Amino acid sequence: MLITERYKDQIRGVLSCYDRVRLRGTLPGWHYAQGMTSFLYANQIRIFDYPAFAQSLREEVRQNTERIAKENGLEIEHIRKIKAFRKENRIQDILK
Repeated sequence: MLITERYKDQIRGVLSCYDRVRLRGTLPGWHYAQGMTSFLYANQIRIFDYPAFAQSLREEVRQNTERIAKENGLEIEHIRKIKAFRKENRIQDILK
């Protein structure tokens, strides 16, 4: 399920862009250490098991992103060094 479908009653609008997505908001109870710890305990996830718990979510997001890119004939370029170049310049090179 798309995030826009899941939270459609809470979304005021949707914007599209080429190179980045910015989400604003809060995850109640998750935005501070004790809140996240409480969430993990409530879901019977040990704190030290969090990386394994998050890995499946990370993979789901990655697979969905790759699927959408493929369906739209787009290539995902992984940038290893954030400050290796200016993103705006790279986008202009790609558009040329």
